[in-house]
Amino acid sequence: MLDTGMLVASLAATVASLVAILVLRRYAEPLGLLDHPGHRKLHAGAVPLVGGLAIFAGVLAGALVAHQLHFFTKVLLATSAILVLVGALDDRHDLSVRARLVAQTTAILIMIGATGVYIHSLGRLFNHDLALGWLGIPLTVVAVIGLVNAFNMMDGIDGLAGG
Repeated sequence: MLDTGMLVASLAATVASLVAILVLRRYAEPLGLLDHPGHRKLHAGAVPLVGGLAIFAGVLAGALVAHQLHFFTKVLLATSAILVLVGALDDRHDLSVRARLVAQTTAILIMIGATGVYIHSLGRLFNHDLALGWLGIPLTVVAVIGLVNAFNMMDGIDGLAGG
Protein backbone atom coordinates (compact mmCIF):
# COMPACT_ATOMS: atom_id res chain seq x y z
CA MET A 1 0.00 0.00 0.00
CA LEU A 2 1.29 3.46 -0.89
CA ASP A 3 1.93 5.71 2.11
CA THR A 4 1.48 9.16 0.60
CA GLY A 5 2.59 10.87 3.84
CA MET A 6 5.99 9.22 3.71
CA LEU A 7 6.25 9.88 0.00
CA VAL A 8 5.57 13.59 0.56
CA ALA A 9 8.05 13.68 3.47
CA SER A 10 10.72 12.00 1.32
CA LEU A 11 10.10 14.45 -1.48
CA ALA A 12 10.31 17.36 0.98
CA ALA A 13 13.60 16.01 2.33
CA THR A 14 15.02 15.65 -1.18
CA VAL A 15 13.94 19.13 -2.26
CA ALA A 16 15.18 20.70 0.99
CA SER A 17 18.58 19.03 0.59
CA LEU A 18 18.85 20.18 -3.01
CA VAL A 19 17.87 23.75 -2.16
CA ALA A 20 20.26 23.74 0.81
CA ILE A 21 23.13 22.59 -1.42
CA LEU A 22 22.39 25.33 -3.95
CA VAL A 23 22.15 28.02 -1.25
CA LEU A 24 25.05 26.83 0.92
CA ARG A 25 27.44 26.50 -2.04
CA ARG A 26 27.27 30.28 -2.43
CA TYR A 27 28.27 30.79 1.20
CA ALA A 28 30.94 28.08 1.39
CA GLU A 29 33.82 30.44 0.63
CA PRO A 30 32.83 33.25 3.05
CA LEU A 31 32.23 30.63 5.77
CA GLY A 32 35.60 29.00 5.10
CA LEU A 33 33.98 25.72 4.11
CA LEU A 34 36.08 24.95 1.04
CA ASP A 35 38.31 21.94 0.56
CA HIS A 36 41.40 22.77 -1.48
CA PRO A 37 43.46 20.22 -3.43
CA GLY A 38 46.56 18.91 -1.72
CA HIS A 39 48.84 15.91 -1.49
CA ARG A 40 45.96 13.60 -0.39
CA LYS A 41 43.21 15.43 -2.25
CA LEU A 42 43.20 15.03 -5.98
CA HIS A 43 40.19 17.13 -6.99
CA ALA A 44 40.76 19.89 -9.55
CA GLY A 45 39.64 22.94 -7.59
CA ALA A 46 38.11 24.09 -4.35
CA VAL A 47 35.15 21.92 -3.31
CA PRO A 48 32.40 23.29 -1.04
CA LEU A 49 32.08 21.35 2.22
CA VAL A 50 28.35 21.81 2.72
CA GLY A 51 26.95 18.34 1.97
CA GLY A 52 26.47 17.36 5.61
CA LEU A 53 24.64 20.60 6.36
CA ALA A 54 22.41 20.08 3.32
CA ILE A 55 21.64 16.47 4.22
CA PHE A 56 20.73 17.53 7.75
CA ALA A 57 18.44 20.26 6.36
CA GLY A 58 16.70 17.54 4.35
CA VAL A 59 16.34 15.29 7.39
CA LEU A 60 14.80 18.16 9.36
CA ALA A 61 12.41 19.00 6.53
CA GLY A 62 11.37 15.37 6.14
CA ALA A 63 10.75 14.98 9.88
CA LEU A 64 8.70 18.18 10.00
CA VAL A 65 6.57 17.22 6.99
CA ALA A 66 6.07 13.68 8.33
CA HIS A 67 5.06 15.11 11.72
CA GLN A 68 7.60 12.78 13.33
CA LEU A 69 8.55 15.02 16.21
CA HIS A 70 7.99 12.68 19.12
CA PHE A 71 10.33 12.90 22.13
CA PHE A 72 12.75 10.31 20.75
CA THR A 73 12.92 12.05 17.38
CA LYS A 74 13.48 15.44 18.98
CA VAL A 75 16.39 14.09 21.02
CA LEU A 76 17.80 12.30 17.97
CA LEU A 77 17.61 15.48 15.88
CA ALA A 78 19.15 17.59 18.67
CA THR A 79 22.09 15.24 19.17
CA SER A 80 22.47 14.90 15.40
CA ALA A 81 22.63 18.70 15.21
CA ILE A 82 25.56 18.56 17.64
CA LEU A 83 27.35 16.10 15.34
CA VAL A 84 26.59 18.21 12.24
CA LEU A 85 27.88 21.34 13.98
CA VAL A 86 31.06 19.55 15.06
CA GLY A 87 31.51 18.29 11.49
CA ALA A 88 31.15 21.80 10.07
CA LEU A 89 33.53 23.20 12.68
CA ASP A 90 36.01 20.44 11.85
CA ASP A 91 35.77 21.30 8.15
CA ARG A 92 36.37 24.96 8.99
CA HIS A 93 38.99 24.73 11.75
CA ASP A 94 40.41 21.19 11.44
CA LEU A 95 39.52 20.16 15.01
CA SER A 96 41.69 17.74 16.91
CA VAL A 97 40.69 14.09 17.14
CA ARG A 98 40.22 14.54 20.89
CA ALA A 99 37.78 17.43 20.45
CA ARG A 100 35.74 15.46 17.92
CA LEU A 101 35.67 12.34 20.10
CA VAL A 102 34.60 14.34 23.14
CA ALA A 103 31.77 15.98 21.19
CA GLN A 104 30.67 12.68 19.65
CA THR A 105 30.76 10.88 23.01
CA THR A 106 28.80 13.70 24.64
CA ALA A 107 26.09 13.59 21.96
CA ILE A 108 25.80 9.81 22.24
CA LEU A 109 25.61 9.88 26.04
CA ILE A 110 22.93 12.59 25.88
CA MET A 111 20.91 10.37 23.55
CA ILE A 112 21.35 7.32 25.78
CA GLY A 113 20.59 9.28 28.96
CA ALA A 114 17.50 10.96 27.55
CA THR A 115 15.98 7.94 25.80
CA GLY A 116 17.45 4.85 27.48
CA VAL A 117 18.20 3.44 24.04
CA TYR A 118 21.45 1.50 23.80
CA ILE A 119 22.64 -2.01 22.98
CA HIS A 120 21.19 -4.15 25.78
CA SER A 121 22.01 -7.56 24.35
CA LEU A 122 24.05 -9.25 21.65
CA GLY A 123 21.18 -11.70 21.09
CA ARG A 124 21.07 -15.41 21.74
CA LEU A 125 24.01 -17.76 21.29
CA PHE A 126 23.73 -21.48 22.11
CA ASN A 127 20.37 -20.82 23.82
CA HIS A 128 21.85 -18.17 26.10
CA ASP A 129 20.91 -14.52 26.01
CA LEU A 130 24.09 -12.45 25.81
CA ALA A 131 22.85 -9.58 27.98
CA LEU A 132 25.35 -6.76 28.35
CA GLY A 133 24.03 -4.91 31.39
CA TRP A 134 25.94 -1.69 31.96
CA LEU A 135 28.56 -2.74 29.39
CA GLY A 136 25.98 -1.99 26.71
CA ILE A 137 26.49 1.74 27.21
CA PRO A 138 30.22 1.88 26.40
CA LEU A 139 29.70 -0.66 23.60
CA THR A 140 27.00 1.60 22.12
CA VAL A 141 29.29 4.64 22.39
CA VAL A 142 32.12 2.80 20.60
CA ALA A 143 29.76 1.41 17.93
CA VAL A 144 28.16 4.77 17.15
CA ILE A 145 31.52 6.59 17.11
CA GLY A 146 32.77 3.90 14.73
CA LEU A 147 29.76 4.36 12.44
CA VAL A 148 29.97 8.17 12.47
CA ASN A 149 33.67 8.12 11.62
CA ALA A 150 33.31 5.36 9.02
CA PHE A 151 30.66 7.47 7.28
CA ASN A 152 32.96 10.49 7.49
CA MET A 153 35.84 8.51 5.97
CA MET A 154 33.59 7.15 3.23
CA ASP A 155 32.63 10.72 2.34
CA GLY A 156 36.25 11.43 1.43
CA ILE A 157 35.10 10.75 -2.13
CA ASP A 158 33.32 13.99 -2.97
CA GLY A 159 29.56 13.59 -2.95
CA LEU A 160 29.53 9.88 -2.09
CA ALA A 161 27.63 10.24 1.18
CA GLY A 162 25.10 12.63 -0.29
CA GLY A 163 24.47 10.37 -3.24
